[in-house]
Amino acid sequence: MEMICDQMKHWNGVASREETLAFFDRVCESYLQAPPPHREGIRRAAAGNPMAYRSLLYDSLGAVGRGPYLALAAERSEAEGNYLAYLRLALLTISITGGFGDWRDTIVWLHSLHEEARRRGIDTRPHFEGIAAVSDSGNQHGISEMSTRDLILSGGGLCRVEGSVVAAELLRRLGVPPDQPVGGPAGVPHDGPGPSGPRRPWWRFWG
Repeated sequence: MEMICDQMKHWNGVASREETLAFFDRVCESYLQAPPPHREGIRRAAAGNPMAYRSLLYDSLGAVGRGPYLALAAERSEAEGNYLAYLRLALLTISITGGFGDWRDTIVWLHSLHEEARRRGIDTRPHFEGIAAVSDSGNQHGISEMSTRDLILSGGGLCRVEGSVVAAELLRRLGVPPDQPVGGPAGVPHDGPGPSGPRRPWWRFWG
């Protein structure tokens, strides 16, 4: 585990497609299986190395979405007809990095993953709950008053977002009641970002 953390700290992004996939596959697998202190070490390593973060997530003033690793993982999952594998890696990426710089981007991106998975017939609840369970529950993202665990649950329609008026309003605008069970009817279609590489959305003009 210490080796994974050390490699994350020194990751420079100079690697082949195969090397990138293999390395971050190991990171995600190690993170999922690690005890809490070691998971925190992987989070710190990702937070302390911008190149590692950018390999996982793309976050700029104009757009948010997948970094090179997740883009490659998505291609692999499509080729294998296994969207669930990509969904879990995307959720783990949010768990490891804490999501995008703006927590609202994170919720909407997660909601897009959730909707796409449901469209493909996947029961998303155990996967959102499972990855949320290994995520940081003690941090706080801006004025949302939500931890990374809360963000993942909210993106999957599994969290009431109590105490956060802004987060509740965001979910309402997405057509997702904060306490909507995942097995219920699909959310109202929206023009928020998809899992690939969205434009910055409409909430820049409110809250």
